[in-house]
Amino acid sequence: MRKVTVTIALLIAVLTTLATPLAAQTAGLTLTTPYPGLTVEPGDTAEFDLLLSAPSTATVSLAVEGVPEGWTASFRGGGFVVNQVTAGTAEAPELTLNVIVPTGTADGSFPLTIVAKVRPAQPPSRSR
Repeated sequence: MRKVTVTIALLIAVLTTLATPLAAQTAGLTLTTPYPGLTVEPGDTAEFDLLLSAPSTATVSLAVEGVPEGWTASFRGGGFVVNQVTAGTAEAPELTLNVIVPTGTADGSFPLTIVAKVRPAQPPSRSR
């Protein structure tokens, strides 16, 4: 029986703008998982529960880097596939990374990287 090990690394990137000192506002953004390395069989899905928090409310864009050709990686939250979440002191979104390992994948270790980028706050829109 073949086994495939999928390991994730967590990377937090802070986008900055000239108008807003966003780096100062987002110090303390954290992204963690209790099980950063899983071993699954080809044809199975590796599911990583993720915990994302921020010291103040922020919109966070999510991406996965290093996904091998033929594999599928997607974030799920609230029953949907998502690519952005809102996180803050009172908002800790339920978030899962699902990685589908196709049948026929050779034995090995496959590291993936999750990138979380804080999006600049948008000024409130004005209704007329």
